[in-house]
Amino acid sequence: MKHLIFLLSLFISFVCSAQKLKVTSFKVQPDDLAARDQPRVDRDGQLGALLKICVVDKITKVEGTVLGDIVDNGVEKWVYVTDRTKKIRVHFEKHIPLMIVFDEYNYPSAQERMVYEVILEEENSASLPTTGTNSAPTPLTTTAQVVSPTVAQQNNAKPNTTVTMSQTSMNKSLDYKVGSFVVSPFDLTARVNPRIDLEGKSAAVLKIGVPDDIIEAQGNVLGDIIKKGLEKWVYIAEGSKYIKLIFENHYPITITFKDYGFPTLEEKMVYEIKLVEDEESMPTTISTPKQALAVTSHLPSTAEILAEAKRAYESKDYTKALKLFRKIDGDKESQYYIGEMFSSGYGVTKDYNEAVIWTEKAAMQGYVDAQVNLGVMYSRGNGVPQSDKEAVKWYRKAADQGNTAAQNNLGVCYENGLGVTKDIQEAVKWYRMSAEQGDVLGKFYLESLGY
Repeated sequence: MKHLIFLLSLFISFVCSAQKLKVTSFKVQPDDLAARDQPRVDRDGQLGALLKICVVDKITKVEGTVLGDIVDNGVEKWVYVTDRTKKIRVHFEKHIPLMIVFDEYNYPSAQERMVYEVILEEENSASLPTTGTNSAPTPLTTTAQVVSPTVAQQNNAKPNTTVTMSQTSMNKSLDYKVGSFVVSPFDLTARVNPRIDLEGKSAAVLKIGVPDDIIEAQGNVLGDIIKKGLEKWVYIAEGSKYIKLIFENHYPITITFKDYGFPTLEEKMVYEIKLVEDEESMPTTISTPKQALAVTSHLPSTAEILAEAKRAYESKDYTKALKLFRKIDGDKESQYYIGEMFSSGYGVTKDYNEAVIWTEKAAMQGYVDAQVNLGVMYSRGNGVPQSDKEAVKWYRKAADQGNTAAQNNLGVCYENGLGVTKDIQEAVKWYRMSAEQGDVLGKFYLESLGY
C-alpha cells in the first residue's frame, strides 16, 4: 500500500508540474503542396492530409486515423492523417496530452491532399491579440514560444497596416511584374550550395532581382530566403510550377513558371528573375503630398480588392478582374473566379488544366461553388481523367453544405449508378433535399420518379 501511495504521489506530482498546451493557430495552407509531392495513402488508396504541427516539445504519439510515422523537422512535426479525419489526440514528452478537434477551428474535417499548419503554445504563454480568424500570434517576448519559419515571416508582414514611405516613393507603383525570367546554365550555386528536400533531391535556386524586401515566399520552398542586397535567393523543390512572393511595400505576385517557358523547375538549376514595377497599375495622377499620402498610407484589404475584382468581372473587364484576383489568389473566392475564367476562356485562353488547379484550391478550402464545378470537371473529364467516383466525392461535399445543384447531380449519380451503386431511394433523398429548398430541377427529378 505504501508503494502504491508513493507511485500515486509521483504521478500527481508529474501531472501538476506538466504544463498544458493550447492551439493558438490552425489554418489551411492552400499553396503548400507537401501533401501532394510527398503523399501518403490509406488502405483504399486515398491520399491523406498533412498536419504541420509546430511545438517545442517532442511528440511521442498521435492517436487517430494517422498514416505512418511522425516526421520530426525540429520544432515542426509532420503528421499525416486520412481524409475526413475530425480529431486527433497528441501525446508529448513533457506536456499533458492535447485533443485537437478540427471543427473548433472552422474545419469540419481534414481534406485529402491538403496541408494544415497548427501552432501550439503553453497555456500560460502570452501573445498579442490576433487579427482575423485563425491567424498566427505575434510573440510578446523571446521566451519559449513556437513559431514556424513561415509564420515568423508572416509576423513581420504588414499587408493591411499603415505603410510609411518616403516622398520619393509615393508616386511608385505598388505592383511588380516579371521583367525577365531566364535559366542560368553556367551558374553552379544550386550545386555548390545545395539544399535537399525530404526525398533527398537537390533543389533549384531562384535568384530574384527586386529592390523591395521579400518577407515570405509561398510554394515548395526549402529553407529561408537568402538576401544579398537587390538579389534574393529562394531555394525551391524540383518540379515546382509556381511561387508566390510577399513584399514589404508592394502587392504579392504569383509567378507561374510555364508562363515563361518553364513548365516545371529542374533540380540543381539556377533561374534568374528580374521584377520591375508595373506602370499600368500606378495610381492616378497625384498633385499634392496630401493626396499622395491618402493613396499610399493604406493598402486595400482582401475584401476591398475582391469587391473591385468582382465588379470588373461582372462588367466583363476580364483583364482587370484577373489581375485583381491574382493579387489575392490565396482567397478561396478569388481562386474560384480564376478557375471560372480559365474554364470559360474569359480574358484568357481556355485552359482546363489551369482551371482545375484553381478550382481545386478553392474547393479544398470548402468553397461550395468550386466543389460543384470540380465535380463537373471530373464527370466530364475536363482537365482531369474522367472519374465518376471523384465527381461523386465533390458533389457530396457541396451537397452536404446544402447546394441544390450538387444535390441534384448526386441524385443523378445514384439514379444511374455513376460512381456509386445504383440506389433509387438514395437518389430520391437528394432530389427531395433540393426540391424542399424550392429548386425546380429537384422537383422535376422527383416527379420523373413518381414522387
